[in-house]
Amino acid sequence: MNRKNSMKSRIILPTMNRRINTLSIAALFVICLTLVPWGIAGAAPGTGIKWHPGHYYTIQNWANDDPIYMAKVYKELKATPALRGMQMRFLWGWLEKSPGVYNFSIIDKHLAELTKMGKRMVIQVQTKSFDADWKLIPNYLKA
Repeated sequence: MNRKNSMKSRIILPTMNRRINTLSIAALFVICLTLVPWGIAGAAPGTGIKWHPGHYYTIQNWANDDPIYMAKVYKELKATPALRGMQMRFLWGWLEKSPGVYNFSIIDKHLAELTKMGKRMVIQVQTKSFDADWKLIPNYLKA
């Protein structure tokens, strides 16, 4: 009889341990699913539309301040309602002339023009290049 009990305990105990582990994991999963909707997980509050899908005119770096080129771009934007706005690329050094001194006048100028047309502006600050020697961001921004 002792041998039978020993055999049963070898079969039953590992099975019970697996069931307890499975139930513990399932309980933790249910608790997490309950806490997330309450905002305990740190979800950001909804503040309106943050993404405006559509077609955007992409302006290359060299053209940001070319008045002849930009006049053509604005003419096309006005004539094409499907274009939602434009994306402009900037190098960090164009916006920060010296450490902590920023000049956003070019962005302000283009944003004012786009606002008159009811268009949007996407700003991209380049941080990488195919040229390894090209310094795009100041050292204090590098990790």
